Amino acid sequence: MGLKNLIYSVLFILFCSLSTGAYGYLVGIGVGDITGPAADVNLMGYAMPLQTARGIHTRLFSRAFIFANDDPLVKGSFPSNISSSKDRVVYVNIDTCMASQLLTITVLEDLKKLYGGLYTRDNVFISGIHTHAAPAGFLQYVVYDITSMGFIPETFEALRSGIIKSIQEAHESLQPGTLSLASGILKGASVNRSPSAYAANPPQERALYDTDVDPEMTLLAVFSNSTQTRFESTGPVDLMEGSVDPNLRTIVGLGSLSWFAVHCTSMNNTNRLLSGDNKGFAEQALESYVQSISSFSSTDLASIITSSFNDSSLLSSSSSSSSRPSSSSSSSSSSSSS
Repeated sequence: MGLKNLIYSVLFILFCSLSTGAYGYLVGIGVGDITGPAADVNLMGYAMPLQTARGIHTRLFSRAFIFANDDPLVKGSFPSNISSSKDRVVYVNIDTCMASQLLTITVLEDLKKLYGGLYTRDNVFISGIHTHAAPAGFLQYVVYDITSMGFIPETFEALRSGIIKSIQEAHESLQPGTLSLASGILKGASVNRSPSAYAANPPQERALYDTDVDPEMTLLAVFSNSTQTRFESTGPVDLMEGSVDPNLRTIVGLGSLSWFAVHCTSMNNTNRLLSGDNKGFAEQALESYVQSISSFSSTDLASIITSSFNDSSLLSSSSSSSSRPSSSSSSSSSSSSS
């Protein structure tokens, strides 16, 4: 199924990325709860006024990643090099449909009060996983607030405070680290929901691609330089069924960021529960296994959806009382086998 392929591919790419590390960074990761109101609030995404929340399927989180320059030839040794906004970037991925201009402006105002000019519009980026099952009413434009019957302060405040908390945690956890980048082709996880529309593109453009979806997955793994990293396996893993091969153990450091083009619409427009949908579920499933922060970001998803129309049945097996993921890295005293 599509969701299984997505999680399996992240584990595989994590393994591949271990051999492509680049040094010279400070890294920090943080998490904040952004769940918000879970009853009688319109869900953002399908634009259906009667689709209001009646509970929680999975809690929603903000995951913040800070990357700063740790090159002593450029800025001096740690920690004197963390005072300039020009040598760092903040990437925040939130379990909601999208960010908003008003939300970004407010977050930047809060960050200015906390850190002066360290975090600004030039180095802070906020992205949404594009779930269609998170509370609405946080955008400043009227057209987006029609179905939610106006602006909803409780939704907005949950997002604002959760994002700030995740950035604060990431800032406070900055440490020398390693980044590893890998990419691969993930087939069988997605389909184009509008193939006839895609076929209307000029033939010369369609001839440039082998498929009507973007099958490439990119993953950025974040390691602490003080954390041993190891990946070994002697058998398969079935995260969906909750059974993990006892001979498979992973240590993947602090966390990972991945990008793959797929819509968060496994929970359809009859759903009444707050949910991170397929990407939110994948984040929490992977986090529960590797014990480090995992963020699944959106990219050019357009008309791309998961290949299995039964993914919602997989998602329904997730606990509605999902706990807050831990931003601490895992460790092991055993050595890796050759």
